[in-house]
Amino acid sequence: MSMRPIAAAAAVLLLTAAPAFADDADEARETFNSLFAKDLEAVQETGSKTDDVTLARRLVETAERSTGEPAFVALLCEHARRLATGHPSGYATAIRAMELVAEHVPAKVDEARERLLDLRRKQFEAGEGEARRAAGDALLDALLARARAQEDAGDATAAAALYREARTVAKAVGSDRLPQVEGSAEALARRIRLARRIEDVKAILQKHPDNVGAREGLVRLYLVNLNEPAKAEEVLEGVKDADLKKYVPAAARPVDQAPELACLQLGEWYRELAETAPDYAKANMYARAKTYLDRFLRLHETKDLKHTRGQVALEKVTEAIEELDAAATAKAQPAKPAKPSETVAVPESGVIKPGIWVNVLPLVDPEKDAVKGTWKREGHAVVLKKAERYDRFVLPVIPKGSYRLHVEFVRVSGDGTVTVILPVGSTQVALLLSHMHGKVSGLEFIRGLSPQKGNETAVHTVQIQNGRPYALDVAVDLTDRTASIAAKLDGEVLLSWRGPTADLSLWPYWNLPAKECPALGACDGTVAYRAARLKMLSGEARVPPPDR
Repeated sequence: MSMRPIAAAAAVLLLTAAPAFADDADEARETFNSLFAKDLEAVQETGSKTDDVTLARRLVETAERSTGEPAFVALLCEHARRLATGHPSGYATAIRAMELVAEHVPAKVDEARERLLDLRRKQFEAGEGEARRAAGDALLDALLARARAQEDAGDATAAAALYREARTVAKAVGSDRLPQVEGSAEALARRIRLARRIEDVKAILQKHPDNVGAREGLVRLYLVNLNEPAKAEEVLEGVKDADLKKYVPAAARPVDQAPELACLQLGEWYRELAETAPDYAKANMYARAKTYLDRFLRLHETKDLKHTRGQVALEKVTEAIEELDAAATAKAQPAKPAKPSETVAVPESGVIKPGIWVNVLPLVDPEKDAVKGTWKREGHAVVLKKAERYDRFVLPVIPKGSYRLHVEFVRVSGDGTVTVILPVGSTQVALLLSHMHGKVSGLEFIRGLSPQKGNETAVHTVQIQNGRPYALDVAVDLTDRTASIAAKLDGEVLLSWRGPTADLSLWPYWNLPAKECPALGACDGTVAYRAARLKMLSGEARVPPPDR
């Protein structure tokens, strides 16, 4: 076979793969050609796919060292993807290439995520045995993340199709996340039905604008069924119900702007709404009631009848939330026995070696390991039953080395922080989700800066929804005195940080008696932790003796 067509094809590939970054594209292409053009021609001449994969790995390694140059990263990773997908052994490399693009090339994020999903599908289809199960778990992460992105973008049809695919994959690999997938699909289907009802009511109002019953029904659909008081306020004009006219505008404002007495009234009103709400909406209504009542009792320090009224109302709301959560926990399918390649129990030796996922949540004794707050075990979950502030419990395991921590949780009530405290070498740092009442997420502290003060890990797009299950995956990689921390929420990249371990520190309110252990917690809300799994990447982890 002539070499000229191959060389010509390589040249076309170099040209067409170049990203459209006007100022940097030429330099990136020139650099790539000087470093790898000959290598690219050489592997195409052999006809073998294994050396294609080897070159793809080199390209990815170069991209990992060049993350500050997005045009160059995009070019390297696109070539790596094309080379690596020619052989099943290259899927992991192609996936890493697209992850780098998604993380470091803002102009190509959507394209990279689509390709990542496609690669996950191919890896799953090509896999066998344990490799297929692992690929299925990764594909589930990608499908769920994409489905939620489509939901957020308003494309319910695409999201529903992705949930159906996720359900098929979860069944195929026997995943214990099948209830989570089905719950998310059911919630989406309900939102689709509600959207149709809303359109029907709007059509009625267009023909009969003086139909007060239809208008008040529309307000309640937004307020209760969809838990969107701001949208309820938008359609409030024309209602006659005194409570709706009084409370909806107040509920549409941020909680921290509500005056003291208004918090008591709103808390009691939301409790009344919860009692008559559909089952699926009760948790949200009670959660809002609890948030307002908590704020009232913090503001109203006088021990008078109003304080008693608020305290009793809060106790009733808390009891209702506990009953709802207990029912949800009982309804959830118990996790099936773990396979050795998935999640195993802690070895009898108490030593966890690299390469296996170990289920560490069963190690928790809620009474012994709680640092603050009242935590109870409900089935396989550990649930915050009585909140104080900065509530937390220790996971009694000591990782010495690099590790991954996988946590599954549901925020039951409140609008506060979900917290994972991470040991990082000789120091600690907290990963905060939905911090400052949903305003920011990130690591606290980096060089003394919190996410809300603008450290480089601050993320302002995460909104935790009460009653919805989430999966958080955190990788802590240690090299000498440097650490990298990468986190994904439901398979979607949340944050990535690298720097000296000395730059990390923990807010004193989150301090732990066992500083070498991870911990899980909450602030201004209640959380149910349903799973916590640890996988050592290097070194080992040890379980402290029972008399710790």
